[in-house]
Amino acid sequence: MENSGLIKNLVLKIVREDDHNAFKEFYDLFFSKAFAFAISITKNRATAEEVVADVFTGLWQQRHLLQKVDNISAYVMISVRNRARYYLKKQKSDFRPDSDFDLIPESEEQTPYQLMERSELLALLDNAVNSLPPRCKMIFYLVKEEGLSHKEVAEILDISRRTVNAQMVLAVKKIADFLRKKQK
Repeated sequence: MENSGLIKNLVLKIVREDDHNAFKEFYDLFFSKAFAFAISITKNRATAEEVVADVFTGLWQQRHLLQKVDNISAYVMISVRNRARYYLKKQKSDFRPDSDFDLIPESEEQTPYQLMERSELLALLDNAVNSLPPRCKMIFYLVKEEGLSHKEVAEILDISRRTVNAQMVLAVKKIADFLRKKQK
């Protein structure tokens, strides 16, 4: 299945040209394997379809990151695994985060002021993450949003685990500095 030349060409078209046809071809290349893998985890056809749809929607939304991923196949399959696990966890509880990276817990009853504060804090956090250097931002995104381990990120980006650790430390430091400056 792994035709790296074709995949690299598709990724370039997707990233540089926002080419929907290239993304459709990319989707077709990975769908069967991703869907079978999702079913093996969820044991439910409808949930597996939703998992795969979510993964590919996320890939399209974050397509600018695809060019930096060295092992696209591993990235897609790890994303499917993590999304499937998330769905299973969600089904077992009333777990309702805004995202996988929910730093600010939402209580049952919030006042309008608390909702406004939460919204402002989330916007500030988004700005802090967006201010990170591109490589650091991507690693932070893969770890915190996609829920990948440092080892998985290292494998996907073909870098050392030590580099991933160093970039995460840098990301947290830069985010904290950004937030501290904005709080003044």
